[in-house]
Amino acid sequence: MNAPAWNIESEYASLTSPAFIQDEKIVRENLAKLEAMIKAAGFESLPETAAAIAAAQSAIKLDEETNILLANLSTWVSCTLSVNATNDAARAKLSELQTLASLRGQALAPLHIYLQRIPAAAFEKILADPAVKPWEFALGQARLQTPYLLSAEQEIMLKAMATAGHESWGNLYQELTGKGKCHLKLKNETRTVGIAEAAALTYGPDAEMREAGWKAVQAFWREHRETAAAVVNSLAAWRLEENKLRSHTKERGFLDAPLAMNRISAATLEAVIGAC
Repeated sequence: MNAPAWNIESEYASLTSPAFIQDEKIVRENLAKLEAMIKAAGFESLPETAAAIAAAQSAIKLDEETNILLANLSTWVSCTLSVNATNDAARAKLSELQTLASLRGQALAPLHIYLQRIPAAAFEKILADPAVKPWEFALGQARLQTPYLLSAEQEIMLKAMATAGHESWGNLYQELTGKGKCHLKLKNETRTVGIAEAAALTYGPDAEMREAGWKAVQAFWREHRETAAAVVNSLAAWRLEENKLRSHTKERGFLDAPLAMNRISAATLEAVIGAC
């Protein structure tokens, strides 16, 4: 029985590898460019000029490049922590990357509001750029959420607060599962393994190991049920309070946000549940 491991060295050899450092440097530089570009465009007044259209197209393309790199960095660090939550350097780096993600969201808020509120004709002009056209579906879906938009200042504030708010609960969950140990009770012995390893066993071919892995994971969460409940309750409370803010024009239900994120309707969800 082998502990879970990731073969991710082909992406970055380490946190201090030249490739990792260079990609993080590009992300930071691009975020500064994005912020300056979006501020200069004056999207708050919903301009439909050729200059504004071009600025929106440029910002979308630069953000795509930036987001890919930031996602690569964050995923690599998260994978590292998923099998070794005691890696202090990786934990510190993940916090830095989450801050960068928050800064990205804050910088993009005026652009996103602009893309959601401009008339359809101006929106189509932005999509005329072949490099932006692939974003038609995602941006079109976002425009359906226009009734729930807040002001640019409020959107920026929410994104800034999220890092120290509900995202920190996700970090606690990751740390708990990364450091937590399970006790596999087998016929002739008891083994102590990590949560990830025990969970992986539930998908294996050995029936005894599947059962032992499942029971070990359940026992772990029974021991930490109060912490898990605090995480879930805090995440739910955040969504409830955010929904109150966004219900200024149209009421936003508890499931509206996750349904939108998953690109499905309430009817589809009901059909899936009914088919089970």
